[in-house]
Amino acid sequence: MASDLEEQKKLLLPILQRAEEIQALEPRMAYYCRLYAIKRGLELPKPTKEISGLIKATFAQCEKDKAAVKPDEEADRLYCENFALNVFKRADKVDRAGRADMNTCKAYYAAAIFLQVLEQFLKPGEEVEYAAPDLLEKTRYALWRAAEIRKALRAGRQPAPPPEAGSDVPDGSAAGGAGSDMFAAPAFEQSTPAEQQELSPGAAPASNLDSIESATDDFLGLPTPPST
Repeated sequence: MASDLEEQKKLLLPILQRAEEIQALEPRMAYYCRLYAIKRGLELPKPTKEISGLIKATFAQCEKDKAAVKPDEEADRLYCENFALNVFKRADKVDRAGRADMNTCKAYYAAAIFLQVLEQFLKPGEEVEYAAPDLLEKTRYALWRAAEIRKALRAGRQPAPPPEAGSDVPDGSAAGGAGSDMFAAPAFEQSTPAEQQELSPGAAPASNLDSIESATDDFLGLPTPPST
């Protein structure tokens, strides 16, 4: 069904789009973004034909890239964590300097996806809220802050300053708790009509970050600002 396809695309395409964006400069992180998308895709109870083709093509891309990446799970876990945290820190630095704009919003959203990609490195039985509570909080904060900045800019006003460092972050109740998907519900990025008709069995579509302006109101259903 078309609705099933759209929901499944919302789950996988944002991750694959991030991989496309960073492929040239960060092939290792792009590789693990694709692996994570495959993981999420294989967890779908009934993937559509189009999504199954996309998963297969993504797997083929990973196999192609493996020789150059030379995966080392232990070392790569730290590498990917540092990459995700650096993206988050750059967005946070601009935000705290009072210069938040749509690029800052996009950076926070990308950081949240990169942080969630780290979930694949958890050991069997290891839960993110116990293994990496700080990363989980940063993921929720990045989603919340991206929404706050976007709302302000769409309303024609400067985003309110972020809460002081060390303040409690949103509890994530509206963004999804640990173990649930934080990105499936918000239609943060919309596919084009052509993509809705058919997903290419090749690489993921090019970056669609500019479509943040057309995100649905679901994206705004995130936690209220934390108390300071």
